[in-house]
Amino acid sequence: MIDLSFGIPDPELLPIPLIKEASLKVIEDIRSLQYGPVEGYVEAREALAKLVELRGIQTDKNNIVLTSGAKEALYILSFLMNKDIVIEEPTYQGFISLLKFSYGFSYGGSVYTIPLDSEGIKVEELEKILKKGVRPSFLYTVTINNPTGYVTHDDNKKYLLELAEDYDFKIIE
Repeated sequence: MIDLSFGIPDPELLPIPLIKEASLKVIEDIRSLQYGPVEGYVEAREALAKLVELRGIQTDKNNIVLTSGAKEALYILSFLMNKDIVIEEPTYQGFISLLKFSYGFSYGGSVYTIPLDSEGIKVEELEKILKKGVRPSFLYTVTINNPTGYVTHDDNKKYLLELAEDYDFKIIE
């Protein structure tokens, strides 16, 4: 049996010689043995800012924060946004665990779940709760759902953007 619930690659697929070479280069830099800046290394944030600008989005390194993974980024966002959020169900189990922990001990924002179908999040269900007065700070969704593998249809994405604009919430993908 192959457990697909975690993103753990087959060890045989890892380029061990390249990883060793890169690790040795990193260790030669004294900074690698120290705590780094909370927001991430300046050089990496500058490079990301340039990449984002190539896609037509004006930004700079001060608008970019590097995290150690999706869970940390979602944790930070859930506190920064500090009110209700909407997630698709089912969704990334790591985020569910994080929400149970952080929302249980914080300001008491509510988490609303919206079911999926074969085209992604059921936008009509989302619209129903929005019309009832729910005003989430953000919707967490992904193009390819984990764990179902469903791919969000382009029409759903467009409608989600319209709802986000009409009801003033962010979409975190």
